[in-house]
Amino acid sequence: AGVCFDIFGGMVAGLNVFSLLFTLFLYFKGKYFPSTPDAGSTGDFVFDFFWGTELYPRLGHALWSIGWDLKLFTNCRWGMMYWGLSVMSYAAKQYELEGTVAASMLVSCVTQ
Repeated sequence: AGVCFDIFGGMVAGLNVFSLLFTLFLYFKGKYFPSTPDAGSTGDFVFDFFWGTELYPRLGHALWSIGWDLKLFTNCRWGMMYWGLSVMSYAAKQYELEGTVAASMLVSCVTQ
């Protein structure tokens, strides 16, 4: 219990490095190997890097017809899973440190 809280600093640092490398991958994938016709580039690297070159980046078209939706995977699988796990982990850590869980933390746990 409280694992997410205990490794939060290292996890944030690691995820920032991963996200930078992943967005570079998506930039070059969208620019040179777009998966759908909604891809485009303005020619400005900074703008395209932050705005994106593909609306719905996908991988794996050779394996199945629609491919693997990378935006859905990163936003829904990783982001939404961590959101719920982190709140429970922080509540467990608060209980471990203080012997009780604050009412505001309980509300957060119940509503998440």
